[in-house]
Amino acid sequence: MSDEDAMKRFIIVTMMMIVNSCLILGQGNNDAGPTFFPSPTWDSTGRYLIIAYQNYAQVVDSVLSKVVFTLVGHDDVINSVAWNPTQNVIATASRDHTIKVWNGEDGSLIRTLTGHNESFLTLAWSLDGSRLVGSDLEVQPNLYVWDTASGSLLSTHVGGTYSDIAFNNTGTRLAAVTPGGSLDIFDGITLERISTYIPTTIDWANNISVVSWSNDDSQLITGSIGGIIYIWNANTLQPITTFSANDYYEPNAFIVAQPNLSSVRDVAFSPDGNSVFAVSGDGTVREWNVNNGSLMQETQVSPLATASWSPYAGRIAYLESAFLQTEPLSSIQIIVPDPSLERFQAMAAACGAEQLIGESVTDAALPAVITDLQIMTDEQIPPACAADLLAIAQALQNDR
Repeated sequence: MSDEDAMKRFIIVTMMMIVNSCLILGQGNNDAGPTFFPSPTWDSTGRYLIIAYQNYAQVVDSVLSKVVFTLVGHDDVINSVAWNPTQNVIATASRDHTIKVWNGEDGSLIRTLTGHNESFLTLAWSLDGSRLVGSDLEVQPNLYVWDTASGSLLSTHVGGTYSDIAFNNTGTRLAAVTPGGSLDIFDGITLERISTYIPTTIDWANNISVVSWSNDDSQLITGSIGGIIYIWNANTLQPITTFSANDYYEPNAFIVAQPNLSSVRDVAFSPDGNSVFAVSGDGTVREWNVNNGSLMQETQVSPLATASWSPYAGRIAYLESAFLQTEPLSSIQIIVPDPSLERFQAMAAACGAEQLIGESVTDAALPAVITDLQIMTDEQIPPACAADLLAIAQALQNDR
């Protein structure tokens, strides 16, 4: 990155952080509650979720709808949570300048990671679960990598103030998005910056809050404060297409009138890569066809504080905005938006379960399919895919 590009990014990010601070304090914001909130995070099986509130977090069983245990130990607000993809281990990052690693079986503290002097904004585990990458508010360095087995700090890097980071599906690349609307791609092992996109204007509406990879790693999807969805070519970092995530969509707006409603809370690709999903603060859930850009379906739920797509994008877990005042972490809502036999069949094919379930599931076959999914082993079908397929099948049966 050239010195000119670095200065441009610094100016844009600084301005965005100033505006962000004003909005969170209530200036120019017509609705209550903070603009950002840690998303509920699914484990690799698609059954358990971790939810953070203030300085503690709870693990919730989505099947039994109950809190399994509570993680207590941080001295300040938790900004980010992450579940290890290969082990039952949880990481939480706090404004108290620490990252804590917890046992996902019983909630016991494994270790506390230190070596930095700022609040961490976001976390991501490496694909093999051996390393944890965190991004904080420091100017330099602002990317840290730990060996989680030993707790040792492996390396530090100069990146940016990132609102979200995500490894691709092979672990070879790390995508990172900034409050200023920049998008960076790093080498997944060395964390050397490979490419970057820097916006040419200071535009609060394009403040990127979330990023996700397509299953084949060829594309990225991002969502912004102003309700803007971008699909990117992951190799060139050129935008392919854009969508409006909700009716509060405000393109090219320096100040967004109602960021808690327009903000995109989470984005995802369908398992087959043919469609993309987004969920917004106003409760709008939309799906678009990637190939022709058409809106495929829209679902409306209550305004929400935070939300997250399940690993195979079959379900959404969310907490309504009201919970910010009442603090009922156990009242998480989980829905299957727009369940259909077509969606069920496409997901089954994408995760290799079509041979086990059958190539054409009918309404009459749903009870038998549900029974089969409940007894399938992890060797037969990825557990997170089975969980989403089961949820779709049950939703279809309940609708009949």
